[in-house]
Amino acid sequence: MRAWCDPPADNTVPLKIAMIAPPYFDVPPAAYGGIEAVLADLSNALVELGHQVTVVGAGRDGTKARFWQVWERAVPERLGEPGPEIIYATLTRRVVQRLAAAGEVDVVHDHTFAGPLNAPAYDAMGLPTIATVHGPVDSELRGYYRTLDRDLSLVAISARQRALAPELRWIGTVHNGLRP
Repeated sequence: MRAWCDPPADNTVPLKIAMIAPPYFDVPPAAYGGIEAVLADLSNALVELGHQVTVVGAGRDGTKARFWQVWERAVPERLGEPGPEIIYATLTRRVVQRLAAAGEVDVVHDHTFAGPLNAPAYDAMGLPTIATVHGPVDSELRGYYRTLDRDLSLVAISARQRALAPELRWIGTVHNGLRP
C-alpha cells in the first residue's frame, strides 16, 4: 500500500487535494451517509493513484488519505440545520489556509453546502476550488451557485443535473461509483 505522500506510479506530478467532507457523518459512514461514502471511495482511489489527499472532516478517520479532524465527532442529529454548516465552513477554511501556508494543497474539492462560500478566499490564495453538487439544482440553488461562478467550478453527478442548469460553470460529470 502506498502512503498518501508517495508519487504516482506513472511519474505524473501528484496533486495535493484538500477534500472537504460534510460535518454530519464519519468518512466513511457506519450506515447512512451517501456523500460521505462517495467521498471516502473517491479519496481512497485518488490516494491509490498517488495523489496526496487530505480529508478535512468531523468524527473518525476511515480512509487511506491523511485526515484533518475539524470536530471531534460528526453531528448527524444536526443534519439540515444551517448553524453547523456555517460554523464548519469557517473552520474548514482555516484548515485550508494552514495547508496552503505549508504548501500542502493545490486544489480544494468541496462536498458541502456552505463550503463553496470559501471559494473566493481560496481563489485569493491561488487555489482552485471545485464542488461536487450532490443534489438537485433547483431555482434557489442555481442562484447560489451562480453567485460563486467566477470562483468555483462545479462537478455534476448526472447529465440530467447539468441539463437542468446549463448556465452554471460545470467542468464535468462524475457519476457516483459503486463498489461491487
